[in-house]
Amino acid sequence: MAKLYLHVGMPKTGTSYIQSLFNLNVNFFHLNHNLGVLSNRFPHQLACSFINDEHLNVRADIKNLKEEIDLERVKEDVHNLAKRNSAVFCSSEYFILPEKDLIYNFFKEFFSEIEVIYTVRRQDRLLASGFNQDVKALNRTADLVWSKKDKTLNYYDNCKEWTELGCEVSLIPYDLVISEDQGLDRAISKILFGDDRINSSNLDLPSKKASNSSLSKQALFLKLAMNRLGLQNSELLRLFSQKIEESDSVFELPPVFAKTIMSAYELPNTKLAEEFGDENLAASLTFTEFCEKDSLGDEVRWNPLSGVEDLISFLCARQ
Repeated sequence: MAKLYLHVGMPKTGTSYIQSLFNLNVNFFHLNHNLGVLSNRFPHQLACSFINDEHLNVRADIKNLKEEIDLERVKEDVHNLAKRNSAVFCSSEYFILPEKDLIYNFFKEFFSEIEVIYTVRRQDRLLASGFNQDVKALNRTADLVWSKKDKTLNYYDNCKEWTELGCEVSLIPYDLVISEDQGLDRAISKILFGDDRINSSNLDLPSKKASNSSLSKQALFLKLAMNRLGLQNSELLRLFSQKIEESDSVFELPPVFAKTIMSAYELPNTKLAEEFGDENLAASLTFTEFCEKDSLGDEVRWNPLSGVEDLISFLCARQ
């Protein structure tokens, strides 16, 4: 039987790029590496079919994907891919949402081995990037909120749950590899094929323009204010972004919030690097200044516009 590589996509860790890379090169991977790809919307539909949380099932994206799926068709495609290849690759960000045993029990019928791939980054950076994307693409108006109950961000517990089901786990330190030339491509190649020598001349590479680029710090503040006012003015945002491009900075959580949040993951991240990673993973998750554990709450809420919201709203309303 074939082996499954299940990429459990995390937000803002190159997930869209990875999916595009494999969707664009289905034939190449099959012919050159005997690797099948469950492509396009099938992985997302399949992942959503396992979601039983009533609060998640009312989300329009999940509801639509559930309604789209022809489960028998997907089963047939998975069966055929496993039959024709020595390994199969499947990726969706929706795999972070269902119970893991439901996913495992489905795939174990078709595959002798399952290896789960996570691309991880420091939790405070992940939260900031996710918030940035929501403000930019989904017109988010709400504050940034972190909850200790969010199981997605405890990488160690997630990895342990997969191994207890009998899966292997491989981790890619996103912030480290993304700074290298073709770092993400090479990291995936090393997991799938045993080396990182990927020849991009033989591949159709996703357009860099297709990547989910982030707003700068000041541009995010403006877009958030516009969202809260119900304003749609992409030209205003573009002009502002151009004007402050050289002086602006990357959007990050304030140090006091980052310190509080990362304190909750000090021990889990240490255990993660020891059991599932190496010094590179440890370095990418490093955070040096933590809070006293007794002072930690269960939730952190931050309004990025606190103190200036009325001023920004006043100015935006007159554009």
